[in-house]
Amino acid sequence: MESNRKPLKIALHGMDGRFTKIMMLFLQGPCKGVAHVVINAEDADIDVFDGDAPNSKGLLEKYFQKLRLIKLENLLLKMIFI
Repeated sequence: MESNRKPLKIALHGMDGRFTKIMMLFLQGPCKGVAHVVINAEDADIDVFDGDAPNSKGLLEKYFQKLRLIKLENLLLKMIFI
């Protein structure tokens, strides 16, 4: 049966080029294209972090700080337009 769903967009954080290529092949092959890797993390539906990377804690902290700022910005915009 043909599905008309859009593939999920995945951003990979802290992963080297080799692992990124493996992940892309995995998503195209066994996962049958249900998702694909995007370059710009802001376009992603899902963020995947390499917990074994030396800078993984810093990547997560930076990500959550950015997420908090976006939520705060959205809250302020809602307050302005109420």
